[in-house]
Amino acid sequence: MPQGLNANLRLIDLAFERGLIIYSRRVRGGPLSDNFMVCPPLIVTREQIGEIIAVLGDSLEALAAELDLPVQR
Repeated sequence: MPQGLNANLRLIDLAFERGLIIYSRRVRGGPLSDNFMVCPPLIVTREQIGEIIAVLGDSLEALAAELDLPVQR
């Protein structure tokens, strides 16, 4: 994905708007933040993990819609 889109930063904003805090990370030696990280507490429940996955999926779908990218299910 082109760097100018700042897709990772937009994804962070979309997730935050939905109540999920994710972190921007770059790969080892990577020039920019091109990954994201989810860091639930160690006491997270299965139900909460499901909620995290649902919000993350919704955020990714919103990003794909904004960037006019195909979504595969």
